Amino acid sequence: MNDNVVISTKEKLSFGFGDFASNLSWQTTMLFLAFYFTDIYGISAAAVGTIFLVSRFFDAFTDPIIGYLSDKTKTRWGRYRPYILFMAIPFGILSYIPYSAPEFANDHKETFALVSYLLLVLGFTLINIPYSSLGNVITRHNESRVSMQGYRFAMTAAAGLIVATCVTPLAEFIGGEDKVMGYRGAMIVMGAIATIFFLLCFFGVRERIVIDENKNLNIRSALRSIFYNKPLLLLTVTMLLSNMMGAVKFGGTLYFVKYQLNAESMSAIYLGAMMLGGVCGGLFAQKFSLHFEKRKLYAFSVFMQALACASIFIVDSYFFILSQFAFGFFFWLMLVPQFSLISDYVDDYAAETGERYDGLAIASCIFVMKTGGAIGGAIMGWVLAYVGYTGTGENTQVAIDGIRYLYGLYPAGLLLLLTIITLFVLPKPKVLEQNM
Repeated sequence: MNDNVVISTKEKLSFGFGDFASNLSWQTTMLFLAFYFTDIYGISAAAVGTIFLVSRFFDAFTDPIIGYLSDKTKTRWGRYRPYILFMAIPFGILSYIPYSAPEFANDHKETFALVSYLLLVLGFTLINIPYSSLGNVITRHNESRVSMQGYRFAMTAAAGLIVATCVTPLAEFIGGEDKVMGYRGAMIVMGAIATIFFLLCFFGVRERIVIDENKNLNIRSALRSIFYNKPLLLLTVTMLLSNMMGAVKFGGTLYFVKYQLNAESMSAIYLGAMMLGGVCGGLFAQKFSLHFEKRKLYAFSVFMQALACASIFIVDSYFFILSQFAFGFFFWLMLVPQFSLISDYVDDYAAETGERYDGLAIASCIFVMKTGGAIGGAIMGWVLAYVGYTGTGENTQVAIDGIRYLYGLYPAGLLLLLTIITLFVLPKPKVLEQNM
């Protein structure tokens, strides 16, 4: 089978449907779950931050195992597609579980929140690591790979746009004044849609790159091969930082809008502007890639995000919409070269050593991304607790100012550091040098 083919628009869309499905759940988690746990379910901000961080220890065990097992899987559907087929329905159900919380005493609430979140994280691991690995085995054609990732992250942002603009109104429509019932109903709808789009992804793509199985390499040796791939390790550092930033930028938006702008009723508009920018960023990624080498496009998009984050100190509530759009545009633009570089560094290592572990490489990157998100979420929860934030009472000016600096200075500083690393430390893939 020819594995260097130009991919059709239909297959690119089908590939993108997978991340659309995944992010109907995951974007809801990023945007609403912390707020739901603190302001609706009544768990302390410090406890929520700790729950997010504890889940990463769980990931440290599950992510490499799922990555390794998916690399070893061999079926008539390929290595990675079967996971999408058989996890589509369970993932839709698990998306609902954290919002199904019954009324408990406070300590039992925290236990339920932790267990339900761990189940969601496990479901995400079981379907998203094989899905992300799938992008490495559809084609070797470089422009198609970049374009595929562009479609993927445009669909990711489209899912985020739907979540940002529809979850709150849908919850209000279903539950009225009962916010708990409203969010439960909204997540049933989102979970069902996610299941459908995962199945569309499964039936719409093909695995063309046949990977020779490394029969003599056990999981310990496979993990060691990841650590020997130094460019990939450096890339994971940048992913860690970008997700430490993203957890606060996405998860903190509702807090910033409610307490800093006093515009809670416009939260869907502000979130929607960010996601609409993301759709545009994903769609324009291929055009940008024609003029920028991947690392430079990565660095440029990161730097522009830093400017958007810093701009909250000089814009009013109306211009904040433009700031949100700009951040979303460059955040999703960043994801395209970020994930394309994974494939390039895996190709480089396979050419040098003859060993190829797409699933384990993706698992390592996703684990680092989730770790970054958990650290960022924990930092957000701990900082909110430190400045005296309360989700059920009156907040002091110190708490409100803390939200402002947490939402602006923290992500801007991380993004400036990330710009330097991406531009001056991250190496250029050898596969690109050979194709020039």
